[in-house]
Amino acid sequence: MSKAALIIAVLSLMAGIVIADENAKPSQKELYELKEKCKSKADEFVRKQEGYQGFFVEYDSHYNVEQSACFVYIRRSKIIANGYINVYSLYDVDEKRQYDTLTFYSSTPEKEIQEFKGRIRPYMTE
Repeated sequence: MSKAALIIAVLSLMAGIVIADENAKPSQKELYELKEKCKSKADEFVRKQEGYQGFFVEYDSHYNVEQSACFVYIRRSKIIANGYINVYSLYDVDEKRQYDTLTFYSSTPEKEIQEFKGRIRPYMTE
């Protein structure tokens, strides 16, 4: 630690200021609270989405510790004349940003679906 950093740390402690360690992992209690908050935000996010008329909707929320971000993986399905259509999407809930999507029909090869799941795996794991 440099002399300047040490002086800042000592002065901060004397002033009662706590400097957060960006690399610190949340405690089990904090992690539980972050996951619950993420779930609530994901519920609200999905409720506000448009274009789901006639679709069966399922979703999973996940708080990613490494990215300090809340993600929601949404799966929509709808029966159509010659089979069904599915739309799988991954969103960052806080940024309201879509990271990836896959639209496929009854005839879509399983390989494409597994590739999509592989692309979103880093966001949906800790």
